[in-house]
Amino acid sequence: MKLKKPKVFKKYFNSFLDSRGFLSAIDLENLEKKLQIKYKYQLVSLSEKKYTFRGFHFQKKPKAQNKLVIVHSGKILDFVVQIDSPLSSQVKSFELSAGDVIAIPHDYAHGFLSLTNNVIIQYLLDNKFSAKSYSGFNANSFIKEKFPSRKITISKKDKSLKDKILIDD
Repeated sequence: MKLKKPKVFKKYFNSFLDSRGFLSAIDLENLEKKLQIKYKYQLVSLSEKKYTFRGFHFQKKPKAQNKLVIVHSGKILDFVVQIDSPLSSQVKSFELSAGDVIAIPHDYAHGFLSLTNNVIIQYLLDNKFSAKSYSGFNANSFIKEKFPSRKITISKKDKSLKDKILIDD
């Protein structure tokens, strides 16, 4: 399968819980074979507070990144939108929780909203970070439209992104 649109794998792995915390095991070789993508770079993010938004991020060609987003702890509302069509009506959302994985093609921007405290996300990427290629969409209007009564935490960096998710009717 060549990744053309986001693909969710529900309960793809198990977390083994005990009094110390958890251990998660993922068969990356099988997943890479299935997606036909070789991952080279990893990021881990912790969102301590419920209703924290991160995104919409992507890298432009020639350093565009296919992403594998793995939820290790908590629950999120995951968002993707094609880079060439950043309209609010084109944003797709997926509710994901610990054990779920979403594969995101390189031509999609990605973001998520934590629905619980202490969300741990692991990203596997097929290209390393490139400051020159890094970009993103400002989601302020989108978030206000989708969650008008919620106080959502968004970083200053994400609030300062110049290109916007365009609100359309």
